[in-house]
Amino acid sequence: MCNSLNGTHVLITADHGFLYQRQPIAAAEKMTLPIGEDILETNRRYLLRTQATHSPDTLLFPLPYSENPINIVVPRGSVRFAKQGAGSQYVHGGATLQEVCVPIIKYHHKRAKGDDSPARKVGVQINVRARRVTNNRFRLSLIQTDPVKGRWRARPITVALYDAETGEALTDVKRVELNSTAESPSDREFAQTLTVLVTNPPSRADLIVKDADDDSELLKESWTVSIGIINDFGDF
Repeated sequence: MCNSLNGTHVLITADHGFLYQRQPIAAAEKMTLPIGEDILETNRRYLLRTQATHSPDTLLFPLPYSENPINIVVPRGSVRFAKQGAGSQYVHGGATLQEVCVPIIKYHHKRAKGDDSPARKVGVQINVRARRVTNNRFRLSLIQTDPVKGRWRARPITVALYDAETGEALTDVKRVELNSTAESPSDREFAQTLTVLVTNPPSRADLIVKDADDDSELLKESWTVSIGIINDFGDF
């Protein structure tokens, strides 16, 4: 969120929780389900009724925004209403803390002191003479576009050659940390050697550079593959 969309204030939340017990629920942890003509809906953790009546073992809350008088009755603690059938071990809808509370985490991304512009990761470029693979091992260079300082932050990336149709990796996947603080672009160049791992690679492939943090594509280039005989003996 902060890296790709330049967000600074992020709220992380989730749905309410539930009650779960791996072991079967004992009879002492269940209570008889109330009966009455005014009852509208029943559940193992609550019931809805029009009359404001309940036993000491339950809690009653009126629903303030309903057109007609409706009250919700819930068992105290983690007790369940006894109902026929399976499903009493996993329940929700009652009044325990995890059933009624929604967690919220507030994250604020602080920028570097003295830099009011949004923080961004450094970019990357491919430096190679020809987009062509003629050997099972080939070299290329990755250039970090900006030095890491101020609003520019380091970026971990991966680079590999992929089948243009299936998306399967044809070479090993190299991970590179673009974290250079050098001012000169020539000092921010990362030489890499990729090795073709398949026996019969397709004639067309995609060289793809991805952000290692979120797997998003940063660069995608179409390459030609023309390898006569795969060298299975490495450099020998």
